Amino acid sequence: MKTAIVIPARIESTRFPEKMLAKVTDLHCLIQRVHHWCCCFHETEDVYVATDSRRIATLFPNKAILTSRECVNGTERVAEAAEHFLLQDYDYIINVQGDMIDVPYVFPELIDALSINPVVTVYTDMPDSLRNNPSSVKLIGNGKHAHWFGRGITGYGDWHLGIYGYNRWALAAYKNMKQSEPEKIESLEQLRWIHNNIPIGLVYTDSPQTK
Repeated sequence: MKTAIVIPARIESTRFPEKMLAKVTDLHCLIQRVHHWCCCFHETEDVYVATDSRRIATLFPNKAILTSRECVNGTERVAEAAEHFLLQDYDYIINVQGDMIDVPYVFPELIDALSINPVVTVYTDMPDSLRNNPSSVKLIGNGKHAHWFGRGITGYGDWHLGIYGYNRWALAAYKNMKQSEPEKIESLEQLRWIHNNIPIGLVYTDSPQTK
């Protein structure tokens, strides 16, 4: 099955304006670094950036898809990009969060999981140092499917990483699904699947760091 990686990159950020363009190495700004790692792990011709910024788009000639500023999260941005002619021939689309500077090599496992799940995501063990941090999203599941996601201090749960895989029908349906109050309160896009009874398959990685 043909698979694309799409990296959503919004130019504005409440906590860090223009974060995607911040320099992280001598050669790369943040979005370039994430794109670089994805190209190390997947065919470069199948890696795209979905953005609302022409400044970001110019960094990726012929591989950037301009999307609207109305997208409320990365999944909506990827869903809009998936309608573009560049992505029409792909069966599966993998969403790698634009600020995931350390991308784990999980793409073969994600593609395998998509053969039996409409949506999949990645998790790892939660370090004690991050357990009380609301920026570290906690995942509750049974190892095969996710049951819930949250930011609260629970004392339990695994660490959810910002990588998703979708088949085409699930991604196309996302923008028409109703947002729940928990999704808005937690600011977690994946809760929309949970509240609309779409199962989320799980892929475990032993480290969130690149390999």
